[in-house]
Amino acid sequence: MRTFIFGTNQRPYCLKNLVFVEGGGYTSWAITAPVQITSFSISGTDAIIGFRTFAEQTYSIETSTTLEALDWANIAGSTVQGDGLDSYYTHTNALVESAGHAFYRMKIH
Repeated sequence: MRTFIFGTNQRPYCLKNLVFVEGGGYTSWAITAPVQITSFSISGTDAIIGFRTFAEQTYSIETSTTLEALDWANIAGSTVQGDGLDSYYTHTNALVESAGHAFYRMKIH
C-alpha cells in the first residue's frame, strides 16, 4: 500500500531517488531521477566511473565483458553509501582485467 500525504512537502516513504517534493492545497509533486552512470573516463589502465547518489541508498558497480544477463559480477570494493552527492569509483587495472573491453552498470541494494 502506498500512502501519500497530499498538500504537504513531506517525503513519501515509497519514492526512491527523490530530487524534489513540493505541496500545497490538494496537490503534491515529487520528482525522482533515474540511477545512472553520469561520467566515464580512462586514466592509464584504470576506468573512472561517476554517478549521482541519493540519501538512504546503497550502490555498487557491476561489470561484464558481455551484455548477457548472467555474466555480471560485482566489483570488489565498489559499494558506496549514498549521500546525495556525486560519487566516483576508480576500477583499478580495468583495461588489463577486461582485455580492453568491458560494460558497467549500477546496482541499488
